This record gives sequence, C-alpha cells and structure tokens, in this order.
Amino acid sequence: ALTVLGASSLHAQVPRLLECWEAGGRSFVALSALHGRALRVGAPLVVPQTRFLAALRDIDPQLVEAVPAAGMVPSHGDFTPWNLRRQGATLSAFDWESFGLREPSWDVCHYLVQPAAVMSIRPVAAQVRRLVRALPDAVQRHLDTTRQEAVAASESYCRQSAVLLRAEGATDDDRRVALRSCIARAL
Repeated sequence: ALTVLGASSLHAQVPRLLECWEAGGRSFVALSALHGRALRVGAPLVVPQTRFLAALRDIDPQLVEAVPAAGMVPSHGDFTPWNLRRQGATLSAFDWESFGLREPSWDVCHYLVQPAAVMSIRPVAAQVRRLVRALPDAVQRHLDTTRQEAVAASESYCRQSAVLLRAEGATDDDRRVALRSCIARAL
C-alpha cells in the first residue's frame, strides 16, 4: 500500500516505509512520522478530507490489484478521525493495513459511522440508527451522486460492515454485536 501511495499525488501525505523486519514470528514496520494535530472524534467531513479521498480515488486501481473489479476504487479502508493528522490545509493519513479496492462511498460512510459507533457515550443503537438513516444524504453531498446511488451505496456499506463485524468474531457480550444488529435493523 505505501509503495503505491508513495508514487501517487498523496506521497507527502502518507508515511514512508523506513524499515520492516520479522522477529519471533511477527512482522514489524518502522514508518516516518506524520506532522500535524489529530482530528477530534466527530470532526465533520470537510474540504481537506474530501480532497484527500478524491486524490485517493484517482489512483489507478490496477496499481492496487492486477484485475480490479468494475466500479471499485482505491480506499483507505479505515478512514476515521483517529487515523488522520491535519497541519494547515494538509491532511495526512496513517494506519493503511485495510487499504484496498472498495466501492467509492466506503471511506465517506466509514468516516461518518465509526466514530459514533466506537466512541459514543450515547446508547449505541440509537446513535447508529440515526447515522445510518443520514448516510444517503451525506454520500450524495460528498460524492455528487444521485439519491438512488447514495441509498444503494449506504446500504452496501452497512451490509459489508455487518459482515466484517461478524467475521471479526464478535461475541454476544461484545459491543460489536450490538453495532452489527443496529446496522442490519437500520436498513
């Protein structure tokens, strides 16, 4: 991921790989520092974030996968305020282990839903239902799509999120189970 990103227009906004090694059956990497301040959880999706995502979507999908699926674009995969730094008008991102090809709306939806789902002090169910219902408007606003495309993209994100949460092995007493069922019911 960092090799592809380092050759893109985002090269100054992603960490450089300094070194990688194996020890004790584990892999380790050393990355360059990213300067700037962390975005606060719940920070609105504004121009620096949307500009960053547009540049990310402009990367040739064939640099990510040899045979990319139709309609898929490069995606950070975990685009959330805690994985971003801002210095002036420049936005930088780290935590690229989920980088890959996804639907164009994935990062926008993830940015809006995850902070409330993970960090909310309000009841998760009410917060997630409210956000999921608002997703089509946000997707339409940030990605300049039709209403029908925005609704379909939002529903797709919710279904994929529920599947990922299930695959992560959430147990019945885990907050992720509540999140998964809230997303499924909100559709």
